[in-house]
Amino acid sequence: MWEKNSFKILAIVFIVELMIMSANWFVDPFMKFRVNPDLKYFYTYADERYIDSGIAEHMYYDTAVVGTSMIENFNINDVDEVMNVKSVKLPFSGGSGHEFSILLNHLLSQKKANTIIYGLDYFAYKNQLRDDGFKMSEPPFPTEMYHNDLLSNLKYLISYKTLQQSYFVLENTYYKRVSKAYENAFCWYQECKFNAEAVQNFWRDRNETDRKNKYNKKDFNFAALKKNFDTEFLSIINANQDIRFIIFLPPYSYLSWKHADETGSLDNIIKFQEYVLKTLVLCKNVRVYDFQQEPFIYDFTNYKDLYHYSEKINHLILERIQANKNLVTSQNIDRHLKRLHKEGLKWKTIQAPKEFDVIEEEDEED
Repeated sequence: MWEKNSFKILAIVFIVELMIMSANWFVDPFMKFRVNPDLKYFYTYADERYIDSGIAEHMYYDTAVVGTSMIENFNINDVDEVMNVKSVKLPFSGGSGHEFSILLNHLLSQKKANTIIYGLDYFAYKNQLRDDGFKMSEPPFPTEMYHNDLLSNLKYLISYKTLQQSYFVLENTYYKRVSKAYENAFCWYQECKFNAEAVQNFWRDRNETDRKNKYNKKDFNFAALKKNFDTEFLSIINANQDIRFIIFLPPYSYLSWKHADETGSLDNIIKFQEYVLKTLVLCKNVRVYDFQQEPFIYDFTNYKDLYHYSEKINHLILERIQANKNLVTSQNIDRHLKRLHKEGLKWKTIQAPKEFDVIEEEDEED
């Protein structure tokens, strides 16, 4: 009797798992096997590490825009129009250098992109808190999405997350709900306010724990930054001489640099930026652009916090790149680095607006 019941239970489990796998294969919500033009997919912050692999593998493009949240507000149509390309956008919000190494190798293996536009965020190359190189605060990186072996495919097909997303996609498609069009995939600027009040609130909310976690001196020591950059990114550039890399250093607000100085990390970060620029200008397949010394980094109407800028700045970055402005070359790098160090001294001495640190006291009860 026990054996018969066990057999029935196993049979039921097998049938249920087969049904789950069939549903996930049919919907394929993260585009692992194909893109279905009749389905309304989701392009959200939470899904980037899952769906980017499918975008890279199954969509048509000749240019890929890659990076952290610094590239999320690029509109794909805008990229195509300004740069005269056919592009896809592949962000990893808060991504580590190791994660981008996996993504870039997967992307380049598709033999589609001849150009990669990369927002080089120094946070991606800080000393990792986990030995495997993945971002500490994220759920486990979905490595199965970046492999096509049988085990990886099975893991994807039996995943509860895949099933949950399949349901959302089918529901969204059935009810013909409006989902974010791909040209605005992963954008968040519509949900934010860019003004001094937003920056002020972020500045006020900093606390000592926040500061230590964000800018631990051990994480931003120069040797660690250089090693991670060399291993995870420079090696890919050198191994793909036929690919054109357009790299830009994002324009964080000046208060981000002031924040870094408060925690003793600014000197190492500037030293790392200097190393990156000196290294990249020598690469024949690279053009590197620096937006960290722009006047608009002092204008809070461009920011929602210390780091993240509006879509208007994303558009400006594209226009400047296309016009070859902000380009750092072997001919102008000495002048450029001299200005960078001058700005660094300014960031150390300049203060936040006085009202930023003023906290209104609550009325005392009688």
